Amino acid sequence: MLLEINTKNGEIIQIPDFEEIRFSTGMSEKVFTNDFSNFSIASGYTYNVKSIDSYLSITGSEIARIQLFND
Repeated sequence: MLLEINTKNGEIIQIPDFEEIRFSTGMSEKVFTNDFSNFSIASGYTYNVKSIDSYLSITGSEIARIQLFND
């Protein structure tokens, strides 16, 4: 799967071989893999994105939109 993150400054970050995105709510950790139906972006959270060979940490205040594409 390909994860595409659009930032508020207009940058597009593409993450091939996406595996999961994690963030902590303070009380628990949320993990999303291929179902983003309950996913929301909050400016106070840091999102940790993992693929097969890379790792990205980005804050919610930087994210405008996230899309997941099946290969």
